[in-house]
Amino acid sequence: MECSNARMNETLEGSEERCRKLLDSVPAGVILLNSAGKMIHANKAAGDILGVTPEQLSRMKYRGEDWQTVDENGRLLTDADFAWKATLQTGKPVRNVVRGIYFNDPLRMRWLLVNTEPILDSSGAVREVLVSFIDITARKKTEELILHLVKGVSARIGEQFLRSLAEHLAKTLHADCALVGELLPGEKPRLRCPAVYSSGQLPEAIEYDMAGTPCETVVGQQMCVYPANVQRLFPEDAMLAGIGAEAYVGMPLYDAAGQPLGLIAVLWRNPLAEVEFATSMLQIFAARAAAELERKRSEEALLEARRKAEVASQAKSDFLATMSHEIRTPLNAILGITELILDSPLSPDQRGDVETVQNAGGVLLQLINDLLDFSKVESGRLVVERIDFPLREEVRKAAEFLMLEASRKGLAFECILEDELPEMVQGDPARLHQVLLNLLSNAVKFTERGSVIMTGKLESAADGVARVRFEVTDTGIGIPLEARGRLFEPFSQADASHTRRFGGTGLGLVICRRLVHAMDGEIGFRSEEGKGTTFWFVLPLAVAAHAQGPSPAAAPFGQTIGGRILLAEDNPINRKVAVRLLEKLGCEVDVVTNGRAALEALQRGPYDVVLMDCQMPDMDGFQATRELRARERRGSRTVVIALTANALAGEKQKCLQAGMDDYIAKPVSLDGLAHALRRWLPAA
Repeated sequence: MECSNARMNETLEGSEERCRKLLDSVPAGVILLNSAGKMIHANKAAGDILGVTPEQLSRMKYRGEDWQTVDENGRLLTDADFAWKATLQTGKPVRNVVRGIYFNDPLRMRWLLVNTEPILDSSGAVREVLVSFIDITARKKTEELILHLVKGVSARIGEQFLRSLAEHLAKTLHADCALVGELLPGEKPRLRCPAVYSSGQLPEAIEYDMAGTPCETVVGQQMCVYPANVQRLFPEDAMLAGIGAEAYVGMPLYDAAGQPLGLIAVLWRNPLAEVEFATSMLQIFAARAAAELERKRSEEALLEARRKAEVASQAKSDFLATMSHEIRTPLNAILGITELILDSPLSPDQRGDVETVQNAGGVLLQLINDLLDFSKVESGRLVVERIDFPLREEVRKAAEFLMLEASRKGLAFECILEDELPEMVQGDPARLHQVLLNLLSNAVKFTERGSVIMTGKLESAADGVARVRFEVTDTGIGIPLEARGRLFEPFSQADASHTRRFGGTGLGLVICRRLVHAMDGEIGFRSEEGKGTTFWFVLPLAVAAHAQGPSPAAAPFGQTIGGRILLAEDNPINRKVAVRLLEKLGCEVDVVTNGRAALEALQRGPYDVVLMDCQMPDMDGFQATRELRARERRGSRTVVIALTANALAGEKQKCLQAGMDDYIAKPVSLDGLAHALRRWLPAA
């Protein structure tokens, strides 16, 4: 019996010795732990990887003063986090977890890829745990290097970034080709590859038919790996044949919403040995490639949306320009002829009828101007000037414009300006005039009886800037409480019935608010339904350094201005109106119907002023003026005043750039024409 036991012990000792020798021959580190976590055996490779002898290893503790263990993200592990503990508790192996181990100095970290295997007793309980690991420190450093390289190319954008990414990927994996491709829309699976690195070269972007290729299998999957014989599997792939590829690894690219963007792939002419390393590197590069493709696609979508918006905006501007021209042309005749008729002897009934026509034309002109102003505001093309002007005079002009209408309705109308108001200020007199006219027009329109009072007073003054407060108060219908919140919205009035009863576009107050804000001011109102409304606005106006004299008044009806005028106008009605107005001002007028004829007339003799319509057949006013200026380089300059039915933003600048000296928008009034001629005729 004793002999039998001795032979059994010898056999066991021999088996253990053979196991130790076998474990020592394994290149991976191997440690055998008992159920208490105590090390029973460690092979030579375990000590070599960790930098200690097996004897030293057997005396070390897993945590504390001897070594520290961290996970892949650098988090210090607790006892419960160890892989062998999980196997001991569950009886299941743990596969391919990454752990970092360092002795005292974190800078000397060793990175391990760890696996565990349970060894069970006859009852099925875990008796021992076999821990194996390989040193992946070099691979980990390579990954960190790749991350650094990826960050290095991040300063680039678009296809330049992707091409740099493909080059770095191929060089890192010692591959013969690397590509980044984006999916093209369509029924057939096609790939556009903006980034291809092949055999040390970066060719231009290519398109690639994915049918029957490994790239087709990649899209929609997580990753496709063909470590060898890829050409045999895909014999119809011309790219594989051209490169002579033997191995292929590809990974799909997705956007943040999980929609496929494209793929990233690497090819080798030899079989791939380090599959795991290649796939891990590809995952790193794929994340950056997907982010850049998504950014690139978003940028392209934004550019396309901007292009469409610009096209739509231009189409709207073209439409408004056409409508402005087509409406203003006949309106020019209506208002021009009625103005001439009103200046002739008429019976009271006749004068009343003609004034009705003139008022209707004025309302139509105001509607057109509102729409055009709204278009300028919405498109951001509204320009605010900053010039010196007499404040009191400009305010009184606006008041006088509405005084007659208020009188016709039997309304009391007052304009009260405090003495403290500065005489000369800097700002935009035209925009101030427009805001006042809108508010006064509304007050008169919505007031059936009572009064309309406009006031202007100095609210404060400091550092050369006067804050002037204007108020327009009426005793009209007032504004219902429920309508006040939308009063400054486009196409809105206090009540839909008001639109039918009083007319208007509902744009006046919108334009007022935008204009006041553009001039750095504030606007608001207070109202009581059935009793009236007060609209107010405050503007900061710089006090002009030097007072200037008043601007010259327009020539009154019947006053002779004189001068030899060339009128270039193709529309017969507009010609008739312009000729009559000019003759009334005492001018001598010659008429031509296009720009070419105007140039010929100017060659025959000089003129004091040319009134040039902008849109004419054969040669328009812009072409004619440019040609005229080219001829005048060494001679005297002829004054050219543009006549245009296009009142959109930029039209005046376009006229000046063509060489014109001034600009009159149709419909042309006698007053406006006289103003323009007096500016340029030396005898006027």
